[in-house]
Amino acid sequence: MAWLFRDRSEVRAGDELHLAIAGNRQAEAVYSLDNAMIAAGKTLGVSTSPGILLPGFDS
Repeated sequence: MAWLFRDRSEVRAGDELHLAIAGNRQAEAVYSLDNAMIAAGKTLGVSTSPGILLPGFDS
């Protein structure tokens, strides 16, 4: 599976690496309070969540 982003995103390289490893290892979820990382994870098919419900964060 290719983990290179085809478009520009606001996700840092380190976060992209975390998502790639999580996807490769079939992680159940990745928790982050970074909305850009959550959105990128969903785009890549990696289950991402803030883990808690806070105003302004996706669930």
